[in-house]
Amino acid sequence: MSERVNNLFSCSFEDWKRLKQLLDACSSAKNRCNEVQTAIQQLISEIPCTSECVSQVQNKEILLRVNKTKLEETRNHRRVLLHLRLREDDSVQESGNKRKLLNTRLEDMNAAIIRNSEKIKDVLDDLRKFKNELIYRRRFMLDDLYMVYFVDDCYMRYFKKKCNCIKYDLIYGLHLPSVPEKNEHSDNEICASISHLVNLLICVSKICDYPLKYPVIFKGSSSSIIKRSTGDIFEFQLLILKNRTKFVEALRFLSENIVQFRADCGLRTTEPERIIPNLRETLLSCVGRYAPSFDFIRPNMEFRSVASLIPLNLNPSNIRNMKATPPKPRNEFSATSILDVVTASPSNFITARAK
Repeated sequence: MSERVNNLFSCSFEDWKRLKQLLDACSSAKNRCNEVQTAIQQLISEIPCTSECVSQVQNKEILLRVNKTKLEETRNHRRVLLHLRLREDDSVQESGNKRKLLNTRLEDMNAAIIRNSEKIKDVLDDLRKFKNELIYRRRFMLDDLYMVYFVDDCYMRYFKKKCNCIKYDLIYGLHLPSVPEKNEHSDNEICASISHLVNLLICVSKICDYPLKYPVIFKGSSSSIIKRSTGDIFEFQLLILKNRTKFVEALRFLSENIVQFRADCGLRTTEPERIIPNLRETLLSCVGRYAPSFDFIRPNMEFRSVASLIPLNLNPSNIRNMKATPPKPRNEFSATSILDVVTASPSNFITARAK
């Protein structure tokens, strides 16, 4: 027993102290392990709440990314709008500059149009004046031709006629029947009247600058007419019996010339075989001494057309005045002068414009 007690107290104080410290360390380690175990259990108990927080954090991260994307899109959209606005401002400014330039050009064009309109008006006035002068000169010369070939005293021949013609047509005091007959009419008188008629028709075509359907050649009693389609020449030689057929054909062509001239003037021809009255009426219509009635629309009234010679809206008083003897010119020229056309008396012409 004593030996056992000796064995128990055989360790020194230092060993006992170290043993004491070891026990204390084990006890503190045990306590710490218990605390860690408690903490771990507490964490384990809090795991469901942590998972919810993690999911919330993830959701918030997703929302954050979405918001960042929207923010970036908004910034891009704003940047695009700003760029478009700048471009719009530039385009508005450019449009304003173009508008100003166009307005300037438009003003220049309006000024040029006004200047050109004035020039055109002046030119039209000059052309109208030249047209009126040309028409007046033509009327004046046609009136002279009428006074030469259809004088008033020639109607005394009515009392000296030897034929049975009811319609006694005269030119320069000479009778031209509608259907020449050898037994009733003088060949010399017929040839002379046809010569005057051919000469008158040539003068009228030259004055009016009018191409005849069948060209005529004046050679006195040997005058002739040409048929354009064949080139045949028909002479007005009634004295030779074998030429009488060609003579009648030539008269028909001459009548067609006058009918065509009257048609271009807008006049109707009811008796084409009466050459002299048809031409006489045409001259009277051109100089305003006769008011024709138009059964159809008048041809072109341009000054190049012979229809422009015939005045419109004639008053009966003007026609009565036109039938009177024309007054003498106020200058030193003779009554047949055409140099004083513009300053001639209005009674010589009908100045009404064709409508």
